[in-house]
Formats: sequence, structure tokens, C-alpha cells
Amino acid sequence: MKFIIERDLLLKNLKYINSIVSSNNNLLNDINSISIIITNKNYIILKCNNNEIEININIKLLNNNFKNKYKINISYKKIYNICKNIDKKSKITFLIKKNYLLINNKNTMFYILIYKNIYKSIFKNNNNINNIISLSINKNSLINIINKTYFSTINSDIKNYINYMLFEIIKNKIFFTSTDGYRLSNYNFEIINNNYNISLLIPKKTINEINKFLLYINDDIINICICNKYIYIKTDYIIFKFLVYKNLFPNYINIINEKREFILDINKDKLLESIYKIISISDDKNPILRLIINKKNTILKLINSKNEVSIGLIKSYINYDFNNYEIGINPVYLINILERIDNKFIKIYFSNKYSSIKIEDIKDINNINIIMPIKI
Repeated sequence: MKFIIERDLLLKNLKYINSIVSSNNNLLNDINSISIIITNKNYIILKCNNNEIEININIKLLNNNFKNKYKINISYKKIYNICKNIDKKSKITFLIKKNYLLINNKNTMFYILIYKNIYKSIFKNNNNINNIISLSINKNSLINIINKTYFSTINSDIKNYINYMLFEIIKNKIFFTSTDGYRLSNYNFEIINNNYNISLLIPKKTINEINKFLLYINDDIINICICNKYIYIKTDYIIFKFLVYKNLFPNYINIINEKREFILDINKDKLLESIYKIISISDDKNPILRLIINKKNTILKLINSKNEVSIGLIKSYINYDFNNYEIGINPVYLINILERIDNKFIKIYFSNKYSSIKIEDIKDINNINIIMPIKI
């Protein structure tokens, strides 16, 4: 039984799944094996997983004499190293003989042991779960929504929910929300023909892999099927599955809708440029950026541990006649938000020195960010 494949195509896909295989902590799969399913058609299925994600990739063959499907489990590291060291643009011949996979390229041959029953699918018991929702989404829209919300998640052993991103579908909108307890990012976009409401948590590490997957594929439109225990994203040649969890996220709607009396209009680009200059003297792990607001200007001020001071001035407008009203903000949090806003001008909403601050892109009201101020 023999099949032939292009070395570059196989290596490209092996490189892509590296982070999934390498992060596998499953004791049943501790040798980091991958599964290869040889079909009776012109492709093989490359299959791997970690504790939360499974990927199936269809890879086109140059030749295949298998009459029936055949599945083997082999070491990922070994096949990856072999392909990496084989000549570029060459062909690799695979043969199965008893308990070994023979890999032949020009004058070099490898005998790789085939493992028995090592690969354990995390979705094995979920195959009969019916889809709750099936929809098609523009890939770039999904990349954009992840980029504008993912940064507010952190790793925490104390508050478990902040290790996750909240994924919601409410009527005709998809919402992504993340928080670390001191800031919150929320973004939504519209979908059509949806009659379902759903609320699930996606792990932070999974979100990172989803983003890598979206950047890897060429499809403009992706198909998403949402079940009660997992979600899978499907293209013509890849199926990306991942586990989801029951929503334990805190109620964030009240803080977004909180009434804020004052509105500051300011140029985002000039604010970001000034912040980078001001924090250049910072020597603290958690510096405090002071925004000193009056009717026509906003002053940025930072004092480091040696009492050195940096000050910047930006023209702005506020709907109240303030005389040097002062608010403390974490500059890193503010930079993270401003770098992800596409338009030139933003609105900053606040009520006092102690309540939450809301930041909005004036041309994209779907993008909302909340920061808690720092006591000065």
C-alpha cells in the first residue's frame, strides 16, 4: 500500500499544527502522535489535537493505490523532522509494511513505527450532538473582532472567567467580550437569518489558535457550526474543532450602559503619540498616566519614582467647563485600546475620578472599551 505526496505541501501543514501538537498535555497522548487517514481518493487526512482543539486537514496526493480507508498513528516530531530535512520541491513516497511506515525520498529511506490506539479524539463522544446554530461569516470580520477584544484577557488562577472570552449570539448579532477585572473590551457585528440566542466561553489559548487558523486559510467566507459542547469551523480542506464551556462570565451590560455625564472628544492618533512620549521616562512596573482635562485641552502628565516629570498637551473638547479635572489611567491599557481603533477621533465618557471610563470609536459604535481609573 503506497501513496505519494509533495514534500512542501506536507511540511507546510505540519508546521501549522505544531503549536497544537506541542501543547498536548494528555497523558493518553504523551508521545505527541498525529493520525493520518489514507482515503481511497486523492487525499489524506492529517489529524491532531490537544486537550481542547482538534484539527483535520485534507492534503492532496500525487498518487494513491489504497482501495479502502486506512488509519495510522505516528510520531509528529519524527515525520516533521524528516520532511524538514528532505529536499525542497521533492516528492515523498510512503509505504505501509506491517507495523512500520516507510518513508522514501531519492536515496534515503526511513522506517517509522506505527503506534496502536495512541491517538484519542476529544470529540469522540460528541459526534452525535446536533448543531444548535450553523452560519457563514466573513473571515476578516472575525479576525477583526478577535483583534479588538482578545487583548483584555489574562491568565488567572483566582478569577477563572478572565481566562476566557465570552462568545454570544443574540438575535442578529455576534458579541465577543473579554475582561481582566480592570478593563473590558466588547465588540459586535451583525449576521442575518438567525433565530437563536447562545452564550458560551472560549478559552484564551483557543482564541489565539483560532486567530492563527483564520490567518492560515485562504477562504473569504467560513462556515461555523455551534453545538452545546463544541464549535467547529469548516473550509474546503480543514475542519477546526474546539471545546466551549458554560457561561460563568459576570454581567457586563450594566457597566457598559452606566450613565456617564462627561464626554471628551479627542484625536486618537495625537493622544497615542503623546502617551508614547510621556511614558518614556517611566521606571515603574505599573505607571500612572494623569489626564488633566479643561475646556479646550487635555494635559498628559507622568511622574516617575525619582520625581522626574513628563508633560504633554493635546487640543480636545469636553461638554463641561472643567478647570484641570484630573483622572489617573494605566497607560498600557490605554495604548492597547487606542492601537486597535481604526478611526482618527474617539470619545471618552466618564462621571468622576472613581467610576469606570468608556472609550468609543466615533465611527464604530460597535467597538466599546471600559477602563477602571487609578486612584491618584
